[in-house]
Amino acid sequence: MIRGFGQFGVTLFTARDSFEAIFDSRLGSLFGGGVQVLLTNGLFVQGSIDRFEKTGQRVVVSGPQVFRLTTENTVRISPLQATVGFREARANNAIGYVGAGVGLHVLEESSPALAETLRQEHIGFHVLGGAEYRLAPFIWIAGEAQWTAVPNGLAAPGIGPAFDETDLGGTSFRVKVLIGR
Repeated sequence: MIRGFGQFGVTLFTARDSFEAIFDSRLGSLFGGGVQVLLTNGLFVQGSIDRFEKTGQRVVVSGPQVFRLTTENTVRISPLQATVGFREARANNAIGYVGAGVGLHVLEESSPALAETLRQEHIGFHVLGGAEYRLAPFIWIAGEAQWTAVPNGLAAPGIGPAFDETDLGGTSFRVKVLIGR
């Protein structure tokens, strides 16, 4: 069986100091969607893409000092992820699930101070878990938590190394709406 889904949520980024310096918060909203294939033995495979985009200020770090500039800085993160998981046998209308996978995380940064948009691609890994609840015969709603690691995702020339932060990952909490049995 094949199901499509849309999702939205928030991420608490692992690189706390880097995100707080640029955006005044390490919390970011995301949205996306994907396709899920359910197998009869409880296994599922899904592909998804999410998007985080936020505009903050460019910063300069000198030792322990952080200087915020008046120049805007837009950061866009687009993870394209593949997940394999297990979904428990049907128990009334609620079903729990867990999964793990790999993703390609595209990091883009643009600013009037930059001659061109900086773009980097990094491989990340994730684990997730959640529960689905059937609202109607073909409509499900799910709550999901996902932990992601993207080692070396914040390499130079960004500010991550100035804070000794290189992981672009974080912990995400999502709501999904799935269409299909």
